[in-house]
Amino acid sequence: MNYIWFLCLLVSAVSLEFLDADVESQCIENCSQQNQTDKVHYGYACDHSCHIDQCTKGCSLWKQALSRTCHEACQQQSPQTPQPPAALLYCTAGCSDALSRYSAVLRGAVGRPPAPALLADSLAPTHLRLEWRPPKLNALAALGRHVQWRYEDAQPQGQHQGQQQWQYARAAKWDADGRTVLVEGLQPYSKYRDVPPDNSFVMVRDLHPGKNYTIEIRMRNKRGSGPPAVATVSTPTEPQTKDVEQPPLMLGTEYSILELTHILDEPTNVYRSPRNVPLRGISLHINKKLLFITDTLGYVSKIILKDDTRLNILTPQNLDFMPLDLTVDWLNDHLYIIGEIKYEMQKYVIKRCDINGDALITVQSGLYVKPSSIQVDPINGYLFWTLQDYSKGGLYRMDIADIDGPTKYYDKVKRIVNETDLGAFTFEYNNFNVLLSFQKQNTIKSVTLDGKEIKDIRTSVISPKLQKVISLVMANKKFYWTDGVDVFMEEYHEDPITGSKSYFHNTIPHLTNGAYKKVFINLPSSQPWPTPINPPTNLQAIFESNAAKTRWQAPRLVGLQGKGAWQNWTYEMMVTEANSLKTIIKTGINASNFIITDLKESTEYILKIAAYTKSGRSPWSSEFRGYTLKNASNKSILWSTSDSLLQSNVAGEEITTVLDKKRHRLKMEFTDITWHKDKIYIVTNNSQVLWYNMTNRELGKLMDVDSILSMAVDWIGEKLYWSNPKQQLCFSRSYEVISM
Repeated sequence: MNYIWFLCLLVSAVSLEFLDADVESQCIENCSQQNQTDKVHYGYACDHSCHIDQCTKGCSLWKQALSRTCHEACQQQSPQTPQPPAALLYCTAGCSDALSRYSAVLRGAVGRPPAPALLADSLAPTHLRLEWRPPKLNALAALGRHVQWRYEDAQPQGQHQGQQQWQYARAAKWDADGRTVLVEGLQPYSKYRDVPPDNSFVMVRDLHPGKNYTIEIRMRNKRGSGPPAVATVSTPTEPQTKDVEQPPLMLGTEYSILELTHILDEPTNVYRSPRNVPLRGISLHINKKLLFITDTLGYVSKIILKDDTRLNILTPQNLDFMPLDLTVDWLNDHLYIIGEIKYEMQKYVIKRCDINGDALITVQSGLYVKPSSIQVDPINGYLFWTLQDYSKGGLYRMDIADIDGPTKYYDKVKRIVNETDLGAFTFEYNNFNVLLSFQKQNTIKSVTLDGKEIKDIRTSVISPKLQKVISLVMANKKFYWTDGVDVFMEEYHEDPITGSKSYFHNTIPHLTNGAYKKVFINLPSSQPWPTPINPPTNLQAIFESNAAKTRWQAPRLVGLQGKGAWQNWTYEMMVTEANSLKTIIKTGINASNFIITDLKESTEYILKIAAYTKSGRSPWSSEFRGYTLKNASNKSILWSTSDSLLQSNVAGEEITTVLDKKRHRLKMEFTDITWHKDKIYIVTNNSQVLWYNMTNRELGKLMDVDSILSMAVDWIGEKLYWSNPKQQLCFSRSYEVISM
């Protein structure tokens, strides 16, 4: 990760004789003037004259204090005769006054030193050389010079840039003329961040697309740092709206929905409300080509765009709320609806149903402020809404998984941004950001999904028009929005000469006589399918002679994602013969387990698994190696359930019952199993041992043995061993003590 070194040249406070003349006399004069006004404050240990003497003495010690402190300089004047604390205090005060005066004179004489410049061809991974033209002073040789540096890093919201600590460049070597300095010991292209010990993830931002980065993580305490864990990652390329300079806009108005393919073209009327019933909420499901609307009559309707069919999926007579705004979850096919409770004015609720109006449930109730904007991010698993209110205003977040989960309602919702007048918002799904309009500040800021990092991303706008934003979308890093009266778009300009970068906010020509409600980008990239970032984990397999039964776990979520993040991945399995390296790929696996068939006997195989969607594939998992058996026909596994003892092949299939507990009236649990030849030994939860002959089906109890925890068989020496936790001993069948 790149970083920039900031360097300054610190002029040390050394004594310059031509600047010393008036410092001491002005300091002594100030001692007398100060004492005229402060006589009443002196004590018996150091009276008025003592104060003048000690202050005057301190004024004469300021040069010694340049290499130490004023307190030390005053103490060392009379090392054999300790001074009273009050006398030492007045001496230190006089010395400090003289130093302050000298510092002011020195700064005036030196002025602000010019910035250093990087010498051509001197930048290397671990060192660089700077050129500095110092102030022109007669006593230049007496000036000390030091180099300081600090990392340039993006500061979290609310932190001042100065909180990045300046550090001395210890390995700095000045040339004889004092004009160039060699700074060594640099860390090449690296940036460091301290992570709190209770964090298991860190989000690194402001990287460049399509680049490789190396990440190192070390544990550190006061004794030092441990060895690093190292990973190399590649950032994806920047997604672009292909071959579209002006993306097609879908504009929801008070009575109709329009599509605009270019700002100079005439809009196409996609939908017109019958009988001019005003629309309240509008949402778009791009993949299924569906529009969802709410109107002032209280209907929630679905419009099938291919044939302009309208279906009322929720009707007012069956609802206890008046539908207002809504948003669509295009991955899980859900609608989230803001409603006002009937017969209870100014009390609001958020509901959820599927795209057919079924399975209607309450998501959030008891809202006394109407949400001004609502959007769902199914890729990262959150529902967001904003409230405009003096005390409760802000951006709120709910994990989708908590809607049906056991979490208490007051723990489900978090206010991640506290602001009274927030507008509409949209998402950067792959960067885990909410792009949120701050109307009072007339700007848009990126907010991390946890609200901990907020960054203004529109600082260079010529005449911004973001004081009111009721709907906001983005394509190709340019925003489109409406304030209800006009629709706006951004233009980006970079001056080829100066390199300055600016945004311009332009109004799209008015297309309707009514108010605007919503703006959409009618492209699949606006409602993308997620690409798995991490590989599947914990791949395991059990091999038979010609098959292998595999299972794995889904890719781990990124730290900022919620539990409700979409994870319905499809998988593909790579099967490779270790010797011949012949590989086959099994695709279209829709579960987290798979049976591989048509394998060769007595052959080593290498297995890998990856998750994918139509948007892309994850990295391959760690490999799993295993051998198929030579002949699995006589290989079996014994395992116990609450009802019986079962036998299966090594893949856990072809299950048969060996011992039925109900049939034999056994009411204990089986805790351990071992076998020898055709006899099975079973340890029970009452510390007894049963034996069962699989040939003649006889069942019996091993006598003179109790308090058994576990058991094992030596099939060569034909001995039975067991542990007795009460005696903390292990025994063989002949009752000989064999170990402690």
